[in-house]
Formats: sequence, structure tokens, C-alpha cells
Amino acid sequence: SSEVGSLAGLDANLSQRLNLESTVGSGAISVVTAADGTWSVNATGFPTAAEMIHVPSTTIWVHPLIADRTSSLVLAAAVDGVHLDGWAYRSTARQVELRRAHCGGSFDSVFNAPSSSCSPPTARPGRSMHERGLAIDFQNCSSRSTACYQWLAVNAARFGLFNLPSEPWHWSVNGN
Repeated sequence: SSEVGSLAGLDANLSQRLNLESTVGSGAISVVTAADGTWSVNATGFPTAAEMIHVPSTTIWVHPLIADRTSSLVLAAAVDGVHLDGWAYRSTARQVELRRAHCGGSFDSVFNAPSSSCSPPTARPGRSMHERGLAIDFQNCSSRSTACYQWLAVNAARFGLFNLPSEPWHWSVNGN
């Protein structure tokens, strides 16, 4: 949008973050409830697994918009002796599975409970940056004392990734 373009001159970092979010889109989910009370989810407007790009020497698959920068991040960390690997893109169906496992199996637990009520915290389906391929959970960043977290805390912003403060392992284009 023109607002994002105008912002580029004032705050290039914020402009880039907003542009990524608007380019990838928000997607939408709908829930279909059967007569027997079971439910299923239909997701539209989200990128698919086939659209994701593999980051070399990792198990990470990300949206094409951040593939080059993620590859550069992984290489820069390796040069500094830090191995980065983990998980990024996940489908909405996988997000629902994780919510069931981390938050409880009820409809309310999956779709209405706050992320903080889950163990570990898990975004509601349709709201995870993983569903867009714009977030990475780094496997070696279980706490702020790990070499992985400490390296990312100093360097990740150069590559356009920001930490979700409640999860040391979770880095995304907007910190969510």
C-alpha cells in the first residue's frame, strides 16, 4: 500500500515487516460442525506447503519472501559456531493438532483459549505466523541462556527476524 511505501523513508525495518504481512495475507478459517458434534476446519488464503522453500542444511521450510534472508541467517550463525535448525511452516490442520495437544481437545480450548493457557503456548488456528511460513521455532533455543538464543538476540534483527518474548525459540518477521 502507499502507507507502507511512505513509511519506508521513516522506518525501513517496520516498513519491511508490514509489507511482508500484507503481501502474504491473513487467510481465514471456517469451522464446520457436524450433527454429532464433531468439527473440522477449512482454511483459505494461506500459503501451502508446496509454496515453501527449503533452507539448505536444515529442516526449515519458509515462505519465499524470507527464504534468502533465513539462509543467510543460518550461514552467518554457522560461521560464528552456532548451529540453527528447527521448524517453520505448518498447515492450519497441523496448528489445530498442536492446539489439541497443548491446550485441550475441546472446541473452546482449540479456538478460544488464549495462547498463554496452553503448554507450551500455542497460537489459535489462523493466527500463527507459522501458517504463513513467516515464523521459525529454533530447536536449540529452549531458554535465553542457550547459545542459539544469545546469538539470535544479537543478530536476528539484521535478517528481519524478531523474538516473541514469551517463547525464546520463536522468531518471526513481526515478533508474533
